[in-house]
Amino acid sequence: MSVLICKNVSTEGPSTIEEYLNLERIPCTVVELSICEPIPNAAFYDALEFYPNQAFRYGRAAYAFQFHIEVSEQILYDWMAGENADMNKMKVETRRYYDVYRKRAFVFYKHFFRQSTN
Repeated sequence: MSVLICKNVSTEGPSTIEEYLNLERIPCTVVELSICEPIPNAAFYDALEFYPNQAFRYGRAAYAFQFHIEVSEQILYDWMAGENADMNKMKVETRRYYDVYRKRAFVFYKHFFRQSTN
């Protein structure tokens, strides 16, 4: 099995999914979405003009839709930089919930990738 990760590398950086895949030694390929890098064998669905790679079918039975279970603490802080938000409060709240969030993400990855290999 190999995993295809499609994301905006320049704004998202490393995430929990890459961390998990590396720990489990599952090979993966990262495709950069922000420059509309071609995704081999993908059939694209209607999408917003500025986000052409947000929904697609890959091969016969794999579907991709944009969501953010992969977000790490640093990605969240980077996304919020420059926003009109209380960053100290956000960091306290993020720390309060992040470990549980990360564990849930890893449980999802574990079950998803186990099913994908059967």
